[in-house]
Amino acid sequence: MKRLNQLFLVVFCGIVLSGVFVSGYSKIQAQTSPINYPEINTALKTKLPNRVFKTKDQLITWVISQIKIRKVDKPLTKDREEDLKQAGATEELIEVIRQNSPALTESPKWLSELVKNPIIPKVGMAGIKMGMAEADVIKILGSPIQLNPVFINGKLAYYALLYQFKEITLGIYTSTPEHQVSAFRVYDENFNQNNFIKGTDEGLSIGSSLDQLIKLKGQPTAPLAIHDQCYRLTSDGKSTHYYYEGITFIVCQSNKLIYMIDVR
Repeated sequence: MKRLNQLFLVVFCGIVLSGVFVSGYSKIQAQTSPINYPEINTALKTKLPNRVFKTKDQLITWVISQIKIRKVDKPLTKDREEDLKQAGATEELIEVIRQNSPALTESPKWLSELVKNPIIPKVGMAGIKMGMAEADVIKILGSPIQLNPVFINGKLAYYALLYQFKEITLGIYTSTPEHQVSAFRVYDENFNQNNFIKGTDEGLSIGSSLDQLIKLKGQPTAPLAIHDQCYRLTSDGKSTHYYYEGITFIVCQSNKLIYMIDVR
């Protein structure tokens, strides 16, 4: 309850606890910050009838009025729309939310491929496979934001094609001099909260827990390695690499969630 915006906190305190709505209603009208989705879902789950709303139609009419006044803080994604419908949102309410929320940013072509194609150990991801020509990768995914040669000890080692969308990064690495795909890396600083990364056929993806990883894959096939890949995400920044045949899962030590996946 502490994290609920005052708008709905006052409403539910007024309705559920004290039953005094009039004083709370005046405070509600004074709120001007955008409404968030947890608030809307909570409102839709209000027990009816109560001393303010007798029917679901009355409740939804009131929610619509508040959304038109205050707007919604984030875009209406498919996942958020599904959650709203499960909470009892009508098509009218969904449409009002869509009209009063930020527009969805059109996702790039490569991200669409990442969404619909699984991550396959020893094979690839985003519909791209090991051994594929660099030029064919660009035809399928579009131009990367960077295509850089990578040098190790002064010698050209490989090329890196980098694709980025918000907090998601896809790296595809090609050999020299053949320019053929030899490795992949994908990571998401939001731990795949928007479900953009399909993951493996077993159901493991960015954001999956360490417990899920061990349950589905068993113990790693090679010794664990400790690095600091999570330095921007968690308090200690430490990460553990779990190696399996053809695939590596990088897990942040603090929250025990998969942050990065490599395929080789």
